[in-house]
Amino acid sequence: MGVDLSAASIQYITSYRCGIYDQVRVGDLTDLSAIPDASFDAVLSAGVIGLAPQESLDEIIRVTKPQGLIAYSFNQNRYDYDSDISWGTKHELLTKQRLWQNIEGYPEKL
Repeated sequence: MGVDLSAASIQYITSYRCGIYDQVRVGDLTDLSAIPDASFDAVLSAGVIGLAPQESLDEIIRVTKPQGLIAYSFNQNRYDYDSDISWGTKHELLTKQRLWQNIEGYPEKL
């Protein structure tokens, strides 16, 4: 499933990237309430999640199955600083709460 805040992005995916996603929908990463808890084995994002507020991680964790994988990329400057709470601080909080284990880079063995 693909989710994007932009209807134009969803239209592009539907028109030019068919077959990549089984479903696409316009949605806000801070409110994925239409998706049940623990729905996905993995949640992946390239260049999108870093533009969303840190609260989106709470929803992403909720819709990811226990022991699931969350992988995403974002701008390092945004990681280190943001207006309310930095992504780095959010990551530390989630780690301390044991809601996830932070793994950077590629594992040597899968």
